[in-house]
Amino acid sequence: SSDLCSLSPLRCNAAKSMADSSPRICILLRHGTPVPEEEDPERPLAEEGRAEAAFTAKGVTEYLCGETTPDCRKARIVHSGKLRAQQTAEAVVTALSAAGWQVTCAEQSGLSPKDPPATAC
Repeated sequence: SSDLCSLSPLRCNAAKSMADSSPRICILLRHGTPVPEEEDPERPLAEEGRAEAAFTAKGVTEYLCGETTPDCRKARIVHSGKLRAQQTAEAVVTALSAAGWQVTCAEQSGLSPKDPPATAC
């Protein structure tokens, strides 16, 4: 899916709760292609979606490695509660970890399509 492969890199300020106010890189991803709802109501990634997630994870890792120094390779990944979003995030975690990054990954409320944007903060 072309949606998954279009990265939106943005430079943004660190969250107020973080002591370090240096710029951060924020990348927004859309999950890979899920199975049809008729096949599984939770709609996990289809085989195609897993391949898309792995391909995108490789691209994200290459991009971030080019934008950071080895001493500053920490990433926080958040995803919605949808299984397919979690699976896509986990592919990125795997790729970044293999490249030597310290990575945390967690579900974040407010990231589902119908959630008001303010709930993601």
